Amino acid sequence: MVAALGMIEDNVAVIIGAMVIAPLLGPVLASILGVSLGQRSLIIESIKTSAAGVALAISLGIVLGLIIPFDIQTAELASRGSAGFEDIAMALAAGIALHYLSQPVCHQFWLA
Repeated sequence: MVAALGMIEDNVAVIIGAMVIAPLLGPVLASILGVSLGQRSLIIESIKTSAAGVALAISLGIVLGLIIPFDIQTAELASRGSAGFEDIAMALAAGIALHYLSQPVCHQFWLA
């Protein structure tokens, strides 16, 4: 909701503040902990909580979009709606880095 209001108001500081709040971070951390500890019930509960949070965020976004008038030509909305070559290259580089860091050889190197 905070991020949606930041997008509507064309305010970068509010959008960054919404990322700092990160209400869905708790369920993600719970799922990571569940996988690490092998607790299936914690994993299932965190997936349910994440799904409920995403559904609530989408629902609130739709409601805010219908209720609050906004200019679709703002710089923030335009910049978030387009992906350039740099964005795709960075996503590809991050994926490659994650792939190599998830290899067992890399774990042995960093844990030694």
